[in-house]
Amino acid sequence: MNLLFGFSGRIGRLKWWLAELAVFVVFVANIMLLAMQMPAGAVSEAESLAGVSASGWIVFLLLLIIGIWINVAATWKRFQDRDKNGLWFLIMFVPFIGGIWHLVECGFLAGTRGPNRYGPQDGQASLASEFGDSGHNIGDLDAKIARMKAERGQPQPARTSPHEIRGRSAAVQPQGFPLDPARRGGFGRRGN
Repeated sequence: MNLLFGFSGRIGRLKWWLAELAVFVVFVANIMLLAMQMPAGAVSEAESLAGVSASGWIVFLLLLIIGIWINVAATWKRFQDRDKNGLWFLIMFVPFIGGIWHLVECGFLAGTRGPNRYGPQDGQASLASEFGDSGHNIGDLDAKIARMKAERGQPQPARTSPHEIRGRSAAVQPQGFPLDPARRGGFGRRGN
């Protein structure tokens, strides 16, 4: 619920696009509900709108407010992910360039890497909170995991090669293959 209605924290581009899709669905449903309540024999637009019941207008206004709220909340958090104040959502009201700026800034540009003044990067908060390091970078979690394993008495693999990545050793050469690079065939070459 915080994704759609809350103003705290940060969200990435994917969640912003999903929230915008939710807004689109709410607005389309709203228009369809309003159109279904209009009388079929109305000649003018005024007659059509006058034929909608008071409860129809109340539902229309409620769905409109919900859609606007979701849009503002998602955009607010998306600007916070870009390390900007959420009030930047007001850029939408600048004619012509405001909508384009809003779309590019929220929909296509990456957020701030790591934590910023509005919280941890989207996706890091839940992982970091599991280890009690809610404000730390994801790289600190590797050290925390190693400490936890050491406390439990599990042996740590020794890092011997500079080509290791996050505790995984370089690929082991299968038996039967020549170890000398000069003797190995390359792409498109036949072995001697």
